[in-house]
Amino acid sequence: MPKEKSELITADIQEYNKKYYKKNKKKLKQKGKKYYQKNKERIKKRNQQPEIKKRRDEYNKQPRVIQWYRDRTKTSESKAYWKKHNKKPEVIKRYKDREKTPKRMAYWEEYNKRPETRKRRKDYKEEYNQRPEVKQRNKEYYKRPEVKKRNSDRTKTEKYKAYREKYNKQPDVIERKRAYRQQPSVKMDFKKARYKRRGLGFTPFMANPFPDDTEVDWHHIYKMKSSFVIPMPKLTHRKNLGKKHTEKIKIWINKLYCIDIDKFMDNNVVKL
Repeated sequence: MPKEKSELITADIQEYNKKYYKKNKKKLKQKGKKYYQKNKERIKKRNQQPEIKKRRDEYNKQPRVIQWYRDRTKTSESKAYWKKHNKKPEVIKRYKDREKTPKRMAYWEEYNKRPETRKRRKDYKEEYNQRPEVKQRNKEYYKRPEVKKRNSDRTKTEKYKAYREKYNKQPDVIERKRAYRQQPSVKMDFKKARYKRRGLGFTPFMANPFPDDTEVDWHHIYKMKSSFVIPMPKLTHRKNLGKKHTEKIKIWINKLYCIDIDKFMDNNVVKL
C-alpha cells in the first residue's frame, strides 16, 4: 500500500476515534472504572514489572505527551476536578503520610539546597513583600500586642539562641554581614546608635567631602554640649586625642575647611 494512502487511513481512524470518544465519553469512563475495580490487583502487579515501568517512563518523557498533560491540566474541567479531589480526607492523609517517608524527606532536603530553588524563592519573597497590600497587612499584624509578646518570648528560648549561634557562624552569613556593614549609610547608622548610647546626639554639620578610600571620624564640635559633628580624617582625629582634644581639632577644622568654628557658631546663633 502506498505511504500516502496509509497515512490517510490512519488520519481517518484517528478522527473517527475522537468523534466516538466525545459521543460516548461518560459510558467509556464508567466502563473503565468498572474494569479497574474488577482487575485492580492484577493491574497493580503488572505495573510493577521492570519492563512495563521502563516502557511507561519512556512514553511519559516524549515531548508530545508532556505537552498533552500540560494542556489538559489547564482546562477548567481538570482544575475543578483536582480542587475537589485534593480536599478529600483520605487524599490529604495519603499526601501527609507520603511526605513523611525517608525518600520524600531526602528529596526535599536536596531540592531546597539547589541554588536555583533558593534564588527563585528569594526573588518571589522580595516581590511579594513589596506589594502595598502585603506591607499594610504585615504592619498591622506585627503591631498586635499578642504578636509582639510571642516574638519576644520566642527569642528568649534556648532553642532559638542555639539556632542563632549556629546561624551566625555560617561563612556566607558572616560575609553577607560584613558586606552590609561596609555600606556608607549603614556605617552612619551604626555611628548614630553608638553616640546615642553615650548620651551624645548626631547632627552632621556638613556632608563628608573626603573620597571613599579615606577613613573618616565624625568629631563632636563641642563635646557633651552639642549634637553637631563634623567629618575629620581618621588618622588626624586619632593623633589629637587626649587633653585639649576639642581645641586641637578646632585648629585642624580651620586648616581643612577655613572655618573658625567659634565665630561661625556665635554669628549664626546656633543654640548648643
